[in-house]
This record gives sequence, C-alpha cells and structure tokens, in this order.
Amino acid sequence: MHLDKVIAQKMVDRMMQNLGYNINMMDAHGVIIASGQPGRVGKVHMGARQVLDTRAAVTVFEPRNEEGHSSQPGINMPLYYQGEIVGVVGITGDPAQLGSIAPMIQLTAELLLEQESISNRRSMEKSAQSCAVSQLLTLKTQQDAEMVLQWARRAGYDLRRPRAVCLLKADEVGRLASDMRHAGILNDQDIVQELVDDTVVILKSVEDSLCWHEAIRMNFEPFVCEKNAVLAVGDRCCDFATLKYSYRQAQYLLQSHTQKGVFMLRDEMVAYLVHTCQARTLPESLEKECQILQGIPDMSQTVQALCECNMNLAQTAKQLFVHRNTVVFRLQKVREPLGLAPFEREADRIHFHVLAAVLKEQEQKGETS
Repeated sequence: MHLDKVIAQKMVDRMMQNLGYNINMMDAHGVIIASGQPGRVGKVHMGARQVLDTRAAVTVFEPRNEEGHSSQPGINMPLYYQGEIVGVVGITGDPAQLGSIAPMIQLTAELLLEQESISNRRSMEKSAQSCAVSQLLTLKTQQDAEMVLQWARRAGYDLRRPRAVCLLKADEVGRLASDMRHAGILNDQDIVQELVDDTVVILKSVEDSLCWHEAIRMNFEPFVCEKNAVLAVGDRCCDFATLKYSYRQAQYLLQSHTQKGVFMLRDEMVAYLVHTCQARTLPESLEKECQILQGIPDMSQTVQALCECNMNLAQTAKQLFVHRNTVVFRLQKVREPLGLAPFEREADRIHFHVLAAVLKEQEQKGETS
C-alpha cells in the first residue's frame, strides 16, 4: 500500500487534536510526508530510516539537522498495514515522557489507516458500479459488455438472470436504496444506483415467469405510496445487452406520468408503440381521424380519459367532472365521422386506444416544442 500525502496529513491532524505533541508520518523511504511542523515535510527522517531497516521502534535523543535530513528527539514506530510495513509514525518530544503515549499513537495511526483504506475501497467500488451501470444502460460495444461482465463477477452479480429496469423518482432520494433493502423489497442480485437527476435506477432481478410484473407491483406499491414516489418499470430482459431498451421504456413512462404510483410498460404498450413510431410511419387515415377528434370541442380529452378509465363511463365522467350522459353524447358525435363503436366491437376498442395514445403523444410534443 502506498501512503497518500493528503490522507497522511489528515491522519496527523486528527491525532494531534488535544495531544500537545507534534506527529510526523514518513513513507516507505523515510521521507516526511505529513507533519504538524510543515517545514519538515519533504525531508528525510533518519530515525525513520532506521525503523525501516530494523523493523522496530527507534528512539532519538538528540536533534540532528543536516541538508535534506531531519531528526528531532522523540519515538518513531513502524506503521503496519495487513502485516506489511508501509511507513513510519513518529511523535516529537522528550522520549522519557512519551513511553506510554507512543504505542497508543502507533495503534491509532494503524486504525486510522485501516479506516481510510476501507473508505477509499468503498469509494472505488461505488465509482466502479456507477460506471458499470452507466455502460449497461447505454451498451454500445463488445468491449463495454466485457468490462461490465468483469465488474459483475467481482461484485457478485449474475447478469444471466432476467432483469427489468425500474426508475424510482421521489422528493428525497438519499436513503431510498437503504430504505428499500430495509423494507425487504430488494434482493442481493438487485443492482441499485442513484442517477444525477434525483432518480434511482434499479436493475431488478425478476423471476423467469409471465407474472413477474405482478410481483414487482405487489412488492413496490406500498413503498412507493409511502414515499410519495413514482416507479416506472420497463420490460423484462433475459439478456443484459438489451437492458438499454428496458431503460428507454422506463424513461418514457417516467416522463409520461407526473402523478405518484407504479407504472409498467405492460399496461401502456399501445401508447409506447405509438411513441416509438416515427410520424411518417403512422397511417394517413389515423392522422386524419386525430384531426377530426381535435376539431370537436373536448373530444381529445374525452377519448384519452375514457381509455385511461378502461372504457368505464362513470369513472370517465368523474375524471372529467361532467355527467355520464355528457360522455355518451360526446361519443355519439364521433360515431358517424369515424365509424367507431368501441362498446360494440373489440377491434374498434383497440383502435380507440391507439387514437388516444396518438393524441396524447401529439399533445406532449406540442408542450415541449
């Protein structure tokens, strides 16, 4: 392990609080890299050199100052990390008064070094995960795929398992990951990463079953309600290389909903398929039908509300704050020009949902343009 100068100085500053003695830290070559006396930094400490040679504590009784070399009275001790000497820690002062203090300084320095190492390792692990998740969500090359696989093996994740990308957005995301684990809705194969836009991405490990989405809804819905959050769930992917598509689907759902709740691609497949179609690929007749609906007052809003309420007239009327008969009257207005009877023919009902999705998509584009 290489002693970092910044970390060494931070350790020295912490140990010197309320101590009343100067402390030095020397690297594996005996050079002072941190000290309560900044003027000594960069000089070779002869006592430290002896410690490194003998692998034992060395007491200096007389000051020695030569060009490029420095030693003051005090006690210098080897600094161990995982059984290896990585440097030297010394305390300056009358050796007769330091006999009981010096071992405590050595132990404290080694404990602080261990803490810094653990903190640094965790920071590196977080950075590696952040990079790997970013690559997973935008996978482009075979080299990226190989790097992600290597990271997953080291981290203990099995990328052969089916996964779905979930995007969780809440007012406060700082503790969401730990709260989810505490609530028992995450398992040890779920990869969780906070994104830059106050959103948490979950690469959720799911069962290889057609009912996987119901398990997610059942597990997450109480948590999402409690946190007043939005959870957008893309499609399940059996190949990690296709998780980027699940991510795009979850992004679409997150952008489409401002109200709180759990939203799944499975429930909005028609709207998503319309969204992914280029405008030039939409049938001309569909465009014409949308123009007719947009030309009738309140019709676009009524069609969308009816589909959102699963063709339930009473719920649609409640959502629109109108009487049920008003909804029926509006539907009669479109029957003749469009020839659609969504309550009588299944094909017309599907067509109605497609129209609602196109109208919603056009409105969203109009708001952002």
